[in-house]
Amino acid sequence: MNKLSEGSNLIWESSRMILPEHKARIRAHDLTPQPRSRPILSADQLSILDQQLKVICTLNTPASITYYKNKQYLKISGRDIRLLNSKTLEIATSKGCDHILLKDIIEIHPL
Repeated sequence: MNKLSEGSNLIWESSRMILPEHKARIRAHDLTPQPRSRPILSADQLSILDQQLKVICTLNTPASITYYKNKQYLKISGRDIRLLNSKTLEIATSKGCDHILLKDIIEIHPL
């Protein structure tokens, strides 16, 4: 196949070299996660989350929590989970205490 045959890319045929800066940028772009939209939970899902949260807080069992922040789904695991106020949850992890807004919680799994 030569560059005049159909199916070849005439625009990029002559530039087969990639600069190190371009290669680093391509890799960084490939490793960057795609932005995700905030999930909309149904009333049933919210009720299940509420029940799980009550059980975990009263029994003081470790849990894994998936939450939404900065257009990403993040996961955190820890114990000593408690409500700070009507909007914020505190979870103790190996790195310290983290705070999560209740409206951002997607899933809760007891460990």
